[in-house]
Amino acid sequence: MHIPQAMRQPRHATPPLPLLVLLLMYCATAFIAAAPATQYRCGFDEMMRSGPLSTVVVREVPRKGQGAMQAYTVATQDDNSGWEPIRIGVFTDGLKSTNRRKKTYCEKVGDECENLLGEQITCTKERVLSVEKKKLYTEKILPGAVKLHAERLLVKPTGRNITVPSNLNEPCNHFKAPTEHMKYGVAADFVIYAFAGPSGTNSRDVWAATCNKWEDLRPSIGAMNFDPKYMTDTAWSVRVAAHEIAHALGFSKESMEEKSILKKSANIVRGKDRKMVAGNHVQAKAKAHFGCNSLEGMELEDEGGTREK
Repeated sequence: MHIPQAMRQPRHATPPLPLLVLLLMYCATAFIAAAPATQYRCGFDEMMRSGPLSTVVVREVPRKGQGAMQAYTVATQDDNSGWEPIRIGVFTDGLKSTNRRKKTYCEKVGDECENLLGEQITCTKERVLSVEKKKLYTEKILPGAVKLHAERLLVKPTGRNITVPSNLNEPCNHFKAPTEHMKYGVAADFVIYAFAGPSGTNSRDVWAATCNKWEDLRPSIGAMNFDPKYMTDTAWSVRVAAHEIAHALGFSKESMEEKSILKKSANIVRGKDRKMVAGNHVQAKAKAHFGCNSLEGMELEDEGGTREK
C-alpha cells in the first residue's frame, strides 16, 4: 500500500521554505558566466541571515554495497510528531576514475568525454576535474548545498527504500544507477546522482533535474551536473548547487503545473505576461513577506530566450 510521503517546513525555520526557495529560483540565473560573482545575483544571502534551524549535518559512513554514497541527515532536537528531517542520499559514483572507454568527466586535457546529456565533448584544461576540484565538490559544495535543504525540509517517511528503475526518462537516461540500487533500493527520502562533466552547446553549466517520482508526484530521484570550470571555493558555488537541487526536489515549472498551482498573472508585469505560483500558502507568505496585499503569488524565474517560462 502506498503511503504518501508528505513534506513540510520545520516549525522554527525562517523564512518559510516555499518563499525561500521560490525567491532563490526567481533570482538565480541558470547560465553561469566566467565571472560568477558579477553574474549570479540573488537575495538568498539576505534571506539566510534570518537564522536557520540549529542543526548539524551528519555524513554517514557508507555501508556495504552503498558505493560512493554520502548520506546527509540532520540532527535536531525538534519534535514534530512523525515528521522527520529529510534524508538526502548523494551518490558520486560518476566521479570515479575508470579505464572504461566512455568517460563521464574530464580527467585530462584532450580526453573525449560524453557528458550527462549524451553530448560528445573534447576536454579542455578548465573543464578537467582535478583532485582538488573533486574534493571541493564532494566535501564542500555538495554537503553545503544539501544542508540548506536538509535543515528546512521535514518529511513523513514512507518506510520503503527508493528503488531505481532500470531505465530512467530524459534527461536522466544517459547514466545507469548501481545494480544494488535497482535491486535493493536506497534507504533515503530523496536520492541524487551527482556528476561533474563538461557542459556542451545544449546543456547548462550547472543543472539538476527530477528523474523519478512517488505515486503522489513527490520527487524521489534526481541527477545533477556541475561543470568543473565553474566550481569555486566560495559560498557562491554552494548556493548555485542548492538552487539546482531545488529544481530536482520539485521546485520547477513542470512540477508545479502537475500540482495545478501555477496561474498567469491578471496584470501585465514589466511589459509581459507572467506566470505565478499561486497556491494559497505561497500567496499568504508572499504578501506577508513583502507587505503587499495585492500580490497574486510568486513570479517564476524568467531569463528570456529558450528558457523563458
